[in-house]
Amino acid sequence: MLGELQPGWLTVLYGSKHCDELAHLLCVRAQLPHHEGGLGSHVVFIDGGNVFDPYLIAEAARRYGVHREEALGRIHVSRAFTCYQLHSLILEGVPEALHSFDPRLVVVSEVLRLYSESDLDRTEVRTMFNQAAYSLRELAEEHGVLVLATHRSKKRGYLGRLLLSRANVVARFEMMSGAVRLTLEGHPEKPRGFAGAESLLGSRHFLDEFLSGEVAVG
Repeated sequence: MLGELQPGWLTVLYGSKHCDELAHLLCVRAQLPHHEGGLGSHVVFIDGGNVFDPYLIAEAARRYGVHREEALGRIHVSRAFTCYQLHSLILEGVPEALHSFDPRLVVVSEVLRLYSESDLDRTEVRTMFNQAAYSLRELAEEHGVLVLATHRSKKRGYLGRLLLSRANVVARFEMMSGAVRLTLEGHPEKPRGFAGAESLLGSRHFLDEFLSGEVAVG
């Protein structure tokens, strides 16, 4: 278990860039052995917003005492630049990666962006995204992996509401008066509530505490 997050769950983080910062921390944290709070596994990262940052991985690796090259080598990144590419990666690429790398964590960054920006017919986009959201939830449950989907926008819209309806865990990040505020909007075992870091400078420490289950949300 990784703090508030568990394998077998589809977790959605949204609302600010801190969603992707936490995803990068988790990519390294998941590589740690179980007795150190990790999952002891490789990671699959589907990048739907060109947000994967090796420097954030290197920073997280230093924090957790993992060699930078080893940490990067255990993260298998695939980038999508169109709605069709992202859709194919979710429905076909992720199952193949599960077979090849046996990861316990799958990250899909900026999962809404390419679908939202697509010039496809709205009905077709909604049908495709419904398939994608269902597939992510099904992959988490059937394979016992933690699936983490992020999007930075605060706006929900139809696709956002659909995604949140499929998720086991939903958390919103936002900046309020120079501090990071996390609102837990849905969780199988915890009530809805919020927690905040004291300042922007403390935000990454705050995110790390969230992964350790040390942030009191209520």
